[in-house]
Amino acid sequence: MFEWDTNEEVLDESNRMAFLIFVLAIGEKRFGPAEKTLKDRLSTVTDQERQIRMIHRAVEAANWQEILNTP
Repeated sequence: MFEWDTNEEVLDESNRMAFLIFVLAIGEKRFGPAEKTLKDRLSTVTDQERQIRMIHRAVEAANWQEILNTP
């Protein structure tokens, strides 16, 4: 059986991957392929509330930088 910390780590990783999938899918559809440096910067975002704001912003942003600048 998994310990709570392990389960939480798995959930955190799943949430991070889901965030990356969503923001990259929207952003790449609108702005073209994301460079590795951009993907690296996105992968450092761990605050779930900010991740949600960034996904919402991706729908209306004019470029990748506007998504990254989401507070």
